[in-house]
Amino acid sequence: MKQDTAAKTMVIASCVYFGMALTMGLLTALKFVVPTVGEIEYLSMPRVRMMHTNLNLFGWLLQANMGVLFWVLPRILHTRLFSEKLGWRWVCCITLLLSAASLPLCSGM
Repeated sequence: MKQDTAAKTMVIASCVYFGMALTMGLLTALKFVVPTVGEIEYLSMPRVRMMHTNLNLFGWLLQANMGVLFWVLPRILHTRLFSEKLGWRWVCCITLLLSAASLPLCSGM
């Protein structure tokens, strides 16, 4: 694999999760202004707020920090990552775990 593939993938994934968290945050703010928006069960205020918080913490902040570390540490230490494939697998693992953890939140479990 090319150098910095894991870092780029992690930063791109964090940007996608940031967009999702931003959408949930805007929906939460809209519910304060117009409480009747999204009267369906899956868009209730506690569920949307939990999704917003978890996507921000684990989807955006954790992945963005890890992506920056994957990019910065090899330059500071004057070495390469041990394995770009392992870093890329870590990106996939975090993304799958976050998606699997978000489904019960959305369904109210």
